[in-house]
Amino acid sequence: MSPKTIDPDLLAAMRQVTSHYIKLREGTPAHLIKTQLGKKRHLLEEASRDGYLLWTGPRYFPCYPALELESSGTRESVQQWTTVVLRALKALYERDGDRMCDDRVTLEMCIQIDPAVAPEAVSVGMFFAKDFQLLVHLWNWKNLSDEHGSVNLATSDRLLDFHDLPTAWNKELKSRAKAAAPAAAARSDSPRAGSPPLVFETTGETYTSEGIEGEGGAGRVFRVVDSAEKRWALKCLRPEQATAVRTKRFLNELNFCSSCSHPNVVKVVDQGFIIHAGKKCPFYVMPLYPSTLRKLLSSGLPVEKAMRFFLEILDGVEAAHLIDVWHRDLKPENILHDPTVDRFLVSDFGIARFTAEEMYTIVETQPGKRLANFLYAAPEQRRAEAPVDQRTDIYALGLMLNELFTGQVPQGAGFKRIGQASHDFSYLDDLVDEMIQQDPEKRPTSIQTIKLRIIAGGQEFVRLQDLNKLKTAVIPETTIDDPILQNPIELVDIDYSGGMLKLKLNQAPNSGWVQAFCNMPGYSAIMGKEPSRYTFVEDEAKIEANINNARLIVGHFQNYLREANRLYVTTIAAARRQQIEHRNHELRESLKRAQEEEQTREYIRRTIKL
Repeated sequence: MSPKTIDPDLLAAMRQVTSHYIKLREGTPAHLIKTQLGKKRHLLEEASRDGYLLWTGPRYFPCYPALELESSGTRESVQQWTTVVLRALKALYERDGDRMCDDRVTLEMCIQIDPAVAPEAVSVGMFFAKDFQLLVHLWNWKNLSDEHGSVNLATSDRLLDFHDLPTAWNKELKSRAKAAAPAAAARSDSPRAGSPPLVFETTGETYTSEGIEGEGGAGRVFRVVDSAEKRWALKCLRPEQATAVRTKRFLNELNFCSSCSHPNVVKVVDQGFIIHAGKKCPFYVMPLYPSTLRKLLSSGLPVEKAMRFFLEILDGVEAAHLIDVWHRDLKPENILHDPTVDRFLVSDFGIARFTAEEMYTIVETQPGKRLANFLYAAPEQRRAEAPVDQRTDIYALGLMLNELFTGQVPQGAGFKRIGQASHDFSYLDDLVDEMIQQDPEKRPTSIQTIKLRIIAGGQEFVRLQDLNKLKTAVIPETTIDDPILQNPIELVDIDYSGGMLKLKLNQAPNSGWVQAFCNMPGYSAIMGKEPSRYTFVEDEAKIEANINNARLIVGHFQNYLREANRLYVTTIAAARRQQIEHRNHELRESLKRAQEEEQTREYIRRTIKL
């Protein structure tokens, strides 16, 4: 790209309108700014006096079409600057993965791509690049007081689709038009451009559509922005699919994702309904995740990460299974990726099987109704009236386990095995074979069984999960479900009678905690008032006292409580670790014995001929 001279009026106006928009959140509608850009002698004056956009401005913005009325030279320059910025962001993603890029980092990469590019050109290019929302899913202002209006731009695997600016902008316009148009227009080959965007309202928030993230059989996922300009994903039932059965199923999904607090299950943060094409369509709002397991598999997944990712997926599915919810449509497209913490989340419980307790409303699946993606559907899902349960999910998980390591979905014979991709994980091939058995009776019956098999193969970092009886939430097995850990022992009241100081506690300590209290090492005490002298009856501790030493005894007692709580946590955590280590050792030994027995059996059958 040859160096270009930036039009000083254009650059100054962009700085001013950006500053006004940030500080005032008011100003001239975008279509008037477009006209002003065509009349450069008025641009600075108008931008300085009015600001840039109304509060509804983001609905009518982007910057890029505003240059349609500019001179061809300026338009070509901005196109070049935006192109080199998007190419730089793509290169930064390929090098570093998901990250936020400021102007310094972006400039360094831009110079590698085009040594002639100027810092001011990169600033302008970043300003325009943020409006390609299909490529740059997240951005923020670097500094609200920055007169240059510098922005930080996020990288993601979306940038891998970028090849040239005109193609990218056409995709952007189609996405926005599809999101804005009514249902019938959205399904047509040429959606109506220029339609106002959909607005979704809940009790406390307003969400404005910026485009469509994806579509399923009955729902459509929009990229939306709230009143604080934070982006979310919003799933809405399509009006032509808003039948009674599908609406009930959608509400079941909404209810489950609202109540489930597991870190590997998508969380619903808001909900409502919209009248669309004359139909009442429910929707819910969730965090916007820029990627899915499918996208990561398409771009190449490191083998060393495959096991950790699979275990996160197992945790999310198990969180549902432990409360008798079967997903029934597991596939890489329904596994979302949060790049900020490198974590996977299970989503799209739209056709899940719920128990009576989890169901928001009753809905029956008709016999013979196929509800899952064909490629990952278990054999029983393809047969009318065949029973479907948690083993259906286990079948799909087996396919994805093999795909995570090899990039291939097992179909028939001759597919690539995990041992061919990573010898260290070759023991998983037998597990995959069991998980994808045609007969559900021959598959593992639970996620815990699968985890135990992985543990036996040497992966001790697998987390087993139990149902937390206190909060009805799924927790890792290594998390100790103990009332004292949830709510440490505290002093809540004091009484005195008959020469005895009575210390009321917030709960009755168990024998393990009392032992930690009475036997604590290294303490300071009043003579004769050591920790071992206290007696505990239910939620009360007692010790002899008088008017002269009662205050001092209470002070020492509160110190003892803190130390006893600490000792108790340390003691039971060590006991739990020892218990898990012992169980894992027994599992490995059991597997070893089984393998030796099988080898002996095969040797005898092979060597002894009848």
